[in-house]
Amino acid sequence: MTINGSLFNASDTLKTAWYYFYDINVRSLDCPALQRTPVSTTLGTAATATITANGSTSICQGGNVTLQANTGTELSYQWYRNEQAISGAISSTFQASTTGSYAVQVANSCLPVRSAPVTVAVRSAQVPVITTTGSTLTSDATGTIQWLLDGVPIPGATGPSFTVVRSGRYAVRGNVNGCGEATSRDVFLTILAAEPDPQADEIVVYPNPATRQVTVSVALMAPYAPTVRLTDGRGVTVRTAVFQRDGTNRLAVLDVADLPGGTFFVIVSDNPTQRIRVKRIRKQ
Repeated sequence: MTINGSLFNASDTLKTAWYYFYDINVRSLDCPALQRTPVSTTLGTAATATITANGSTSICQGGNVTLQANTGTELSYQWYRNEQAISGAISSTFQASTTGSYAVQVANSCLPVRSAPVTVAVRSAQVPVITTTGSTLTSDATGTIQWLLDGVPIPGATGPSFTVVRSGRYAVRGNVNGCGEATSRDVFLTILAAEPDPQADEIVVYPNPATRQVTVSVALMAPYAPTVRLTDGRGVTVRTAVFQRDGTNRLAVLDVADLPGGTFFVIVSDNPTQRIRVKRIRKQ
């Protein structure tokens, strides 16, 4: 748009200059008037976020606990662990298997809200502790107890206490906190009494290492016959045999031909005293 009428020129000192001010309203002659569409508002209800644990939140290693968020219509979820979103955890439940602080964010048509955190603790198998009172050993294990002498399971010694009758290195394997078995530290005990005659107490095992058979020989001293068994490193009995009288000794033969190579233990028990003698052998 060009507007003429200014009297200003280069030599004018503005004493005779004139200025014109224009107020122009422009409207379209072809367009219809704007239409207004009414909009109605609806007051929404904010979501709530809560967590319920379906069980104890103190779990054993390898276990889990199910965390349940509140449910409702048209709700969406996102689970968090230690303030970090868990990828793919978008359902109303989550199975927690690692230690951490868990929360869930719940959303609907209003702004999302986040729940209070729930702490999950993962426990490992607790090592048993042995208490010594004189010659009596007591363990804090509450289940699957097995006492060991020099690393070998003692037959029948499966109670919370054990009375020592010979010098040696004692330990206990058991379940303390319900999260599996563990083995205690060794306790060394010496019985200050007359030790048995070494010759009478001796076990002879041959050949060692062995490939097909193992012969076990003990002195013929007691009126009752001892028992002999062969165990693996886990304490599992893999062979048993019956002693036969042979002059001044008792002999038993253990067949080891089909056993795998490794370390085994020959265990001789004298009934009824349950005195135990052990020899380590090597199967080739």
